[in-house]
Amino acid sequence: MKKVLGIGGSPRRGGNTDILLEQILRGVVSGGVIASEIQLRDYQLQPCIGCERCRIDKTCTSLQDGMQLLYPGLLEARGIVLVSPVYNYNITAIMKIFIDRLYPFYNFSDERPGPWTSRLAGQGRKALVAAIGEQVSFDEGGMDLTL
Repeated sequence: MKKVLGIGGSPRRGGNTDILLEQILRGVVSGGVIASEIQLRDYQLQPCIGCERCRIDKTCTSLQDGMQLLYPGLLEARGIVLVSPVYNYNITAIMKIFIDRLYPFYNFSDERPGPWTSRLAGQGRKALVAAIGEQVSFDEGGMDLTL
């Protein structure tokens, strides 16, 4: 059965980001797909240190933190939903850390700078990205930057 993993990037419990993610996942479930929710605020995540060991190991082996608990669910999911509030015209720090820690899912050539591919590509996976903020337009520096 297909599974979708919803990932919330708000540090605030019960706010608009949580409501938006809940509604999106409700729609996923109504379509007959299994959905689970992860709130990044419930995990201790360290920022990527740029050691690039994951280029060889295909997983982050330098940092032992909450991402080790999230990697299996990411591999299992056929869909991912990322939702973040707008903080200072961008995603939250915890969402940025999470995205940076997805680096192990890339395949790189030895050439620098060189081409790269995703280990998750070509498998029929889907992604949805959503943000919520008080900006009233998509002008430069508004929601467009966040998304």
